[in-house]
Amino acid sequence: MNPLTTPNEVADHDVQGVSRIAAGTGIALVTPDTAGQRRGLSAHGLLILLVGLALGSIAAGAVAWHAGQQTESDNRAAVAELTRAVERAAKDRAASPTPVVSPRAKAPAAAAPTAAAPAPRTVQISGHAFQPVKLTVRKGTVVTWSNSDPDGHTVSSKSFGSPLINQGGRFSHKFDKVGTFTYLCGPHPHMTATVVVTA
Repeated sequence: MNPLTTPNEVADHDVQGVSRIAAGTGIALVTPDTAGQRRGLSAHGLLILLVGLALGSIAAGAVAWHAGQQTESDNRAAVAELTRAVERAAKDRAASPTPVVSPRAKAPAAAAPTAAAPAPRTVQISGHAFQPVKLTVRKGTVVTWSNSDPDGHTVSSKSFGSPLINQGGRFSHKFDKVGTFTYLCGPHPHMTATVVVTA
C-alpha cells in the first residue's frame, strides 16, 4: 500500500477489483454507490465475498460433471441393453427349427386327347343288292343296314350276323377290329358285299 493512500481509497480500490472478478465469473455484483457505503466494505468482507464466489464456481462445475457422468452412464446402459437384445434374438433364431419346404406336387399329366369317333356309315338294301358292294371304314365305325325291299333280308358273316330285316327295318354293327369282312343275305345267297376296316 502506498503510505499516502487513505483507508477510503483502499476500500474503493478493493471494491473495483472484486467487481472485475465478479464480472469475469459471470456473476452480477451490485456495489454501493455512496462514499459512505464504500468505506464500510472491509478487507474481511472482501475475503468472504471471494470465498463465496469460488465456492459457487466449484458447485456449478460439480453439477455439470455429475450431469455428464449421468448421461454417459445412461448411454452405456442403453448400449448394453441393445447388445443383450441382439444376442437373445440370435439365440432364438438358432434354436428355432429350420422350416422344411416340401417340393411342389406335380400336376397330373393332362390326358391325351381322344380321337374323335368315326362317323357312322349306312348300307342300303335295295333291288336284292347291298349298296355299296364294298365299304371301307375306320376301326370303331358303326355300319347300319337299311332294307327298302319288300322282301326280308339278312346280313350274315362269320364274325357277325343279323336277324331277318323286313322292309323298313334296320340293323347296326360296330367294327372294332381291323380286317376285311365279307357277308351275304341268308335267304338270297347271291347277295354278297364286303366291309374293309382300317386302323
